[in-house]
Order: sequence, then C-alpha cells, then structure tokens
Amino acid sequence: MPVEKELIYDSALGERARIYLTFDLTVTRNRTDYQRISDNVERGSYEIKINNSKSEAHAITVVEHLYGEWEILENSDEYEKTDAFTIEFRVMVHAMGTKTVSCTVERRS
Repeated sequence: MPVEKELIYDSALGERARIYLTFDLTVTRNRTDYQRISDNVERGSYEIKINNSKSEAHAITVVEHLYGEWEILENSDEYEKTDAFTIEFRVMVHAMGTKTVSCTVERRS
C-alpha cells in the first residue's frame, strides 16, 4: 500500500491548495553488525531494503559512499565501483515486492 502525505500549500495569491504525495518506493538502510577489529580496522554490515508498492517493476540504483581504505567482504548483489569512495548496486524491484541489498565492508584508517 503506498504511503500518502497530505501537504497544504498557501500560494502567493492567497489561495490554498492541497497536494497529495504518494511514496510508492520506500528505502530503509540499517547497520546490522559492527565490529572493531583493531585500532585502525572496523567492519560493518548493512542492509538496504527497497519496497515497491507500484504495479510495475522498477530498476533502482543504490549508492553507498565508503571512506578511507575499504574492502567489500560480502555482498548480496553485484556492484560497480564508480570512484574511490562510491559503489552502486543496480537492482530490479518487482511489482508489489521488496528487494534487500546487503554488504559487509571492512575499513582501515
């Protein structure tokens, strides 16, 4: 079911308009695990959940920014490294479905 948000907007001419926004695609990102390996190494696992409430499938690009010297240890889907600090997961979310992308990253400072 789409999430709806009603906004009431007062225009410059003194008229009032109601705008309904529907969020058919929602994304939540959670850190599911964290470990301090040593003074300069940490490991974190992340889960990005995409929910599609539309009646058609959608291609989604999930962008993750990673800082320092990093390495992906585990990943649920293929990713592309677009620059030194960014990776992108390009995934398809089925109609009325949910797609979960997960990865474990080790960072060194």
